[in-house]
Amino acid sequence: MDDAFVTVDGLRTRYWTAGNSGSAVVLLHGIGSSVEDWAPTIPALSASHKVYALDLAGCGLSDKPADFSYSPEAMRNHVLGFMDALGIESADIIGWSMGGRIAFDIASREPDRVRRLVLTAPAGIGQKTIFNFRVATLPFLGKILTRPSKFGIRMLMNLAVADSSVISEEDIQLRLSMGKMPGAQTAFLKQLRTFVGGSGFLDAPRKELLSRAGNIAAPTLAIWGNQDKFVPPAHAEILADNLGTFRAEFIDNCGHFPQVEHPQSYNALVAEFLA
Repeated sequence: MDDAFVTVDGLRTRYWTAGNSGSAVVLLHGIGSSVEDWAPTIPALSASHKVYALDLAGCGLSDKPADFSYSPEAMRNHVLGFMDALGIESADIIGWSMGGRIAFDIASREPDRVRRLVLTAPAGIGQKTIFNFRVATLPFLGKILTRPSKFGIRMLMNLAVADSSVISEEDIQLRLSMGKMPGAQTAFLKQLRTFVGGSGFLDAPRKELLSRAGNIAAPTLAIWGNQDKFVPPAHAEILADNLGTFRAEFIDNCGHFPQVEHPQSYNALVAEFLA
């Protein structure tokens, strides 16, 4: 898919788009990731939908300004600004990991802009997450531990999946090259520290987010890998306790990347739900 760019509140933002008919679908990736993580998803959905996947602020090939706050509010407003710039009044929003948190935030603050909501292993719902993320929030040490390296990326990706064979050398190289881009590491750490601390996902942001769950009008589907170490599937119980029209689906032999590890199962669940 070809790269396209749009300026959103001064931030040059990369996106991919596919499909010419049906409802709009907006895909939001996870922390430190990019539109490439939706490559298995976009073709499957574009047959019935107009699909948009963007590099979030500070990620991929989008701008990474040092003075951007990367707070939940700033990340949410960047996505809403992207939708405004492309004339997307409302959409089915699919968020994965950090993108799931942003999608939840949008749906709870701007319910009229979300028709259906898909939360794929959304971050910041429960407290638990991996030790690597928790220690990366520490001053000084975090900057050392998150310095981009092929070894570090390979180690983290092996933790993220149930079967490491799905991670190619090309994928590692892509993440390494993007992680070395000016401003990328700073943006990653700022994003991480807004909702993760030494004990896991921070209590105050979690409680504030969940306090608005009752505002979500969109039917909601959550998808989790049963072997997810980054965002444990037990966090789905918290969503079930706080959301109205909600269902959860779990994919076995799957970690934190269900759309990459089991694309056929993932795409079938999403397509059926959106239909």
